[in-house]
Amino acid sequence: MRCMRGKNKLGLAVTVLFVIGLCACGPAFAGRIAAWGWNYYGQCDVPRGNDFVAISARFKHSLALRSDGSIAGWGQNNHGQSDCPKGNDFVAVGAGTVHSLALKSDGSLVAWGYNGNGECSVPAGNDFVAIAAGDHHNLARRSDGSLAAWGDNDEGECNVPAGNDFVAIAAGHRYSLALRSDGSLAAWGAILWRPCTTPPGLVFPPGEDKLPVGNDFIAIAAGSGYGLALKSDGSLVAWPTKWAPCPLPPVITDVPSGNDFVAIAAGSSHSLALKSDGSVAAWGLNEYGMFDVPSIENIIAIAAGGRHNVALFEEPATGLPVADAGNNLVASANEEVTLDASNSNDPDGEIILYTWKRLPDEVLIYSGEEPTCQTRALGRAEEVIELTVTDNSWLTSSDTVVIINRLVKSLRDRLDGMNLGDLNHDRDVNMVDFALLVENWLE
Repeated sequence: MRCMRGKNKLGLAVTVLFVIGLCACGPAFAGRIAAWGWNYYGQCDVPRGNDFVAISARFKHSLALRSDGSIAGWGQNNHGQSDCPKGNDFVAVGAGTVHSLALKSDGSLVAWGYNGNGECSVPAGNDFVAIAAGDHHNLARRSDGSLAAWGDNDEGECNVPAGNDFVAIAAGHRYSLALRSDGSLAAWGAILWRPCTTPPGLVFPPGEDKLPVGNDFIAIAAGSGYGLALKSDGSLVAWPTKWAPCPLPPVITDVPSGNDFVAIAAGSSHSLALKSDGSVAAWGLNEYGMFDVPSIENIIAIAAGGRHNVALFEEPATGLPVADAGNNLVASANEEVTLDASNSNDPDGEIILYTWKRLPDEVLIYSGEEPTCQTRALGRAEEVIELTVTDNSWLTSSDTVVIINRLVKSLRDRLDGMNLGDLNHDRDVNMVDFALLVENWLE
């Protein structure tokens, strides 16, 4: 992967994104979205555009915030978790397992999707400045630094600690995590790890709150069965919680070495960390290609889902691919036709993904590495098919092709050469003229 040029630029960008997630302030940049890993539910079929300012991913779906304050959702939608509310007044988003959460510019909260544990029964108020969506519960931070929680509370994950000194929050699988203003960590819920071997290098205080010791933490992330934190020196630390597997797979807490990390993300069984040079480190389990980070420059933010990942990156000024969907096609109803994008190209790389969809409903026809695919004409007068090509820098462009119904085209061709006026010259255009027109056309 090619690295981003300039450490200071990335550090500033990540800091700005962090602030957007904590307060109702306007975005300072906008970029495109890339995704990789498991894509069975379309969780890697990212929305088009270069106006995204924040991202969130969880189990099998993802969310993104646009610069105009609207929300996009994609991936699994069995409980409506990807059916985002309308509006342009959102400032932060959070994806749970089968629900979603958003913060509005007026400081209020909204949630949608599965509500079997009260995940979508948001607390009232207009003083919220940050949100975090867990598997089946949520957290929110108020402007005075205090916390609120709601949803599933079987393990005490909603029993928030008292205090007004919290600066960041994260929600995982049946536990919650918070960062205090003094740089220390707080956690509650299913945090007591079962008696397995303590990972090398971790120092736990006495008692049941098994958290790393120190006051030098600056960012946190909560995975499914483990916690992850970024230190002020740019290093990482991870630790197991109650729902971690026992014995503990070393890959979960075996964080990469180094002091150049600037952002973190925790998934179900894997983690991501963004480096100051713009590269991304991944560790944990890799059964669905979660470590196959695309060759992207200028990555600004990262999010880890169940078995997929999402990244936000700045769009380069040049080097966009060229999409060519080919010439319009003519076919009868149910006739198989070939969609051909072979003339598409990328001026400074290669095209790695071809995606065809029927408009206007964006029904997926094909998404893969081959430039051609087959589909069947539906028999409509005209079908508009959209091609989107993605290059190895995860940049995209689109083009369309039209499938014209053969019967309709034949009728149009015949009508083009016919006199459509007074065919029997009785100085009146009526049904007799229409009958003559049909008779001539049928010949």
